[in-house]
Amino acid sequence: MLGKHIIVELHGVKPEFLNDPNFLKRVLINAAVKAGATVIGDIFHKFSPYGVTGVVAVKESHISIHTWPEFGYAALDVFTCRNIDPMVALKFILDELKPEYHIVVQMSRGDPYVEDIGGDGEGELLKKAERLPIRSSIISRSEDKDTRGTV
Repeated sequence: MLGKHIIVELHGVKPEFLNDPNFLKRVLINAAVKAGATVIGDIFHKFSPYGVTGVVAVKESHISIHTWPEFGYAALDVFTCRNIDPMVALKFILDELKPEYHIVVQMSRGDPYVEDIGGDGEGELLKKAERLPIRSSIISRSEDKDTRGTV
């Protein structure tokens, strides 16, 4: 596999978090850095009367968000390659945005190819990649007990 891609539905987020482009920019950049990615740029836009869209470009791909503060909802996308774990970035984002619950869809990108990390960078097919199955996980933060489940 060449990359890991997670698509995240964030529900029950405070509207003031979702309507602040500077806050979201800081969260996404710090999430990228925590995951070990190299930030190469960003762009954020605030809509009128509310909502933000933003992208942090990293050498290893991107993290993006689009928000609907009026619903307490955000659509998040974390795509990484070069052995960067998108779940590390997600954990940081969840800790900052504190959604009531979220849904995660994970998928492998570029299967069956494998990057020759540390090699000549030709990107040749080295071996059959380990497959990351497409799955959705619903994780509730509103209860004390762990309610993780795979759909």
